[in-house]
Amino acid sequence: MCILFIAVERHPKYPLIIAANRDEMHARPSAPVHFWRDRRGILAGRDRVAGGAWFGVNRDGRVAGITNYRGAPAKTDARSRGELVARFLGGDDSRAGFEEFLRREHRAYNPFHLIYGGIGDGGLRCFSSADGRARPLARGFHSIGNGALDDAWPKMSRGVEMLRRHIDEDDLAAGALARTMRDQTQFDGAPPREKHLSSIFILGAQYGTRATTLLFGARGGFGLHEYRYAPDGAESGRAHFSLDIPRAPRGIQSGQAARAAT
Repeated sequence: MCILFIAVERHPKYPLIIAANRDEMHARPSAPVHFWRDRRGILAGRDRVAGGAWFGVNRDGRVAGITNYRGAPAKTDARSRGELVARFLGGDDSRAGFEEFLRREHRAYNPFHLIYGGIGDGGLRCFSSADGRARPLARGFHSIGNGALDDAWPKMSRGVEMLRRHIDEDDLAAGALARTMRDQTQFDGAPPREKHLSSIFILGAQYGTRATTLLFGARGGFGLHEYRYAPDGAESGRAHFSLDIPRAPRGIQSGQAARAAT
């Protein structure tokens, strides 16, 4: 499972801000965010089991992130949902071609929500396998987790309000926003067996929040921050990448990237 909080056209410098947590079994092998050698231009962490990604960007200005959707039983023979992120970031499909692929093939995967798009290229869209439809993300604040888009589940509403406050108070330092994404407030109304899942940051020895990714998208490029966590919740690593994506006739196209670890 994962959770994303998104601000579209709510900040004068950053028309796209995304704060995302990756929740996964701690034992599942994965690589931290890096430029993939075998898929040109992808900047993302990588699942070392199935080879896909949960969130990432590319040098052409594309963005993609995926969450599990709990609206239907999981299939044991499904393809890895992480390959959808990799396909959008590393493929040559147009947006229309990619959406046609999603409509045709989404039933081969376990239920999901996929966020994909870019800045200056039609914005972000959300495809839900529940109904096989893609919806644009309008200007404003959005949350995507394991229920419906913009679900009013308490931790979703809490995350949106905290992101709104960061923007209103112009408190967008990566460290401050990362601390918000480590909020462990649980909600008394959650079913007892799911109460540990009711916080934005999930702490657990076997399953929990593995990483926080922060994306600050400006007209000319992206800033991407990753914070990684051990099973006890302690920070185990971090990285910062800056991607310069100059304008081109078809919107945001190929650019240069520079990496600076923090």
